[in-house]
Amino acid sequence: MDTEVRSTSMERSFAVGDWLVEPSINRISTASEDIYLRPQLMEVLVYLADLQGRVATLESIHDDLWTGKVVSSGTIYNCIAELRQAFSKSGKKINYIETLPKKGYRLAPPIVAMPTSPGNHRTDNSIAIMPLVNRSGDADIEYLCAGISDEILYGLSKFKSLNVFSAASLKDQDLDVRVVGLRFDAKMILSGSLQKFGQKLRLGFRLDKVSNGETIWSDRYDQEMKDIFELQDTVARHVIGALTPALKSSYASEPMLDIAGTSNPDALNAFLLGKYALSWTTVESYDDAIACFEQAVTIDPTFARAHYRLYLSSYMKRRHFGAGQDALDKARTAAEDARKHGFQPAVPWVHIQRRLYRDTRLNYQELGLEAIEKLRDKDPEWGSFGYEQLTWVLSACGLFRATLDFAKRMLDSPAHNFEDSDADEEIPHYYAALGLYEEAIRQWSSIIQKDPARPLFRFERSVLYARTGQFDYAQNDLDVLVDGHHAYLARAFYHFWRDEKDRIPEYHERLLALRYVQPSYLLWTYAMIGDIESGVDQYERAVESASRSYIDFGNVRAMSRGKLPMSIVDDLEQHSSVQALLKKEGINEAWRTELIQRLNEIVDITGIHVQPDDQYR
Repeated sequence: MDTEVRSTSMERSFAVGDWLVEPSINRISTASEDIYLRPQLMEVLVYLADLQGRVATLESIHDDLWTGKVVSSGTIYNCIAELRQAFSKSGKKINYIETLPKKGYRLAPPIVAMPTSPGNHRTDNSIAIMPLVNRSGDADIEYLCAGISDEILYGLSKFKSLNVFSAASLKDQDLDVRVVGLRFDAKMILSGSLQKFGQKLRLGFRLDKVSNGETIWSDRYDQEMKDIFELQDTVARHVIGALTPALKSSYASEPMLDIAGTSNPDALNAFLLGKYALSWTTVESYDDAIACFEQAVTIDPTFARAHYRLYLSSYMKRRHFGAGQDALDKARTAAEDARKHGFQPAVPWVHIQRRLYRDTRLNYQELGLEAIEKLRDKDPEWGSFGYEQLTWVLSACGLFRATLDFAKRMLDSPAHNFEDSDADEEIPHYYAALGLYEEAIRQWSSIIQKDPARPLFRFERSVLYARTGQFDYAQNDLDVLVDGHHAYLARAFYHFWRDEKDRIPEYHERLLALRYVQPSYLLWTYAMIGDIESGVDQYERAVESASRSYIDFGNVRAMSRGKLPMSIVDDLEQHSSVQALLKKEGINEAWRTELIQRLNEIVDITGIHVQPDDQYR
């Protein structure tokens, strides 16, 4: 490892699980404990962290850290043992430093949260919103805790000078604010608690600075249940005013945005219940969410945000679970009502229309030309959306290196909206499509740190662990996946990569028996059992259905490369039906060449020079 790189690493703090590591002062700490390490121990810890989940051998540790010095293997063993002992003092039996027999050591990939990389461009005005702590112990107001946090998040996100992150996945974790800041690359942390007394609420909030843990603002509010929407407005304005003097002078004299979107507490209550249900992403939770949003717009027909969420939940139910025409009709009506009542989504309305009405849809060639034009003209309605469009086009064309570059560029854009994009969840697919499996695993591990409860993320990582022969780690993720489509598919891949193909039909049949299952999931199980024709049928369903978003064609191509051997991918993609789909979308070698040329003509805008990477098609 380069001496200069190692020196820089020794100056930057990072997190390992609940622990904040501060190499510059040789300290590791949690919210309740400080431990000072010997300099030699810190050197080893930083070295392992810099490897980001890769294995360090005894030889590499010696050569990279102590070349020219007499350091025995026993010294390294002792360093590892002392580090394990230090981390165990928190009382949690977590093996942060793993031994791989006959190979070496590594920090467990799901645990390490590395320092901000030079490629990130977060400003000082970046804030992570922690979930409200329910101090009443009343399960009936859990949705209210989640809803108020989310509403404050929504209100703050409307200010383009702020980078806002949801830390909802850290619920019930007592973490040092500096650890939270490192996980989310945020400069400030907003946390709070809620208590209920009859029909009254008491909320307390505080804003902490990540760099030193200093509380720079705090306040308490007592409100009637019916005044929830006023409470959100008050808190959001106070937080904005507390962030920086520049923001305070800019916004203090202006009225806060209408965050709630309704003045009816019953409508808002139904809306918050719907958002809480929607976060669980199951068929049943989508049904519950739809019912709640319908109740909200019945109470207040002008509640534009509720109409929009009704559209989104109905559309996502159809997209992810294959719900019928009634779900599509409901999504169309709700989208039209949201627009009629003035809702402004973070994506252009024309994109939503194309999702819902097949005859308005462009093919991928037309979509790419439109995105380039919007970026060149700096269309304010599109914002960073042109970059997202191009990730779909490039991925559908098989240009995964460029796809990755444009996805990163979109996430770095100040116009990017956290709520309307899954770009950070697509990036690991592009790494895997390029054969960079360890980096894809690291990306999924980072996402799981922020949201450990989502089965989708565990499924994705388990497949890559199995593909790379790390079956023990794959099994750890499988143990979390108890039942359902993610669990069945993950187990099918586990047996596939262990060359236990006789076990795959069992899980394929379980998927077929489910009420709804994504076509791409059946595509992969059919491919694994060797039924390419049926797999192609599912490929066509995933791409052709009117309920699908543009991302699905490119995503299927990328994800198939990450999950299956290229011999099977080639069998699927060289099939005449898939070739016909590509032709229909305008995707061929001539268009790939033209797309690369046109993108390179706007390199002064995007900062990305695209090169052919035919080896990854």
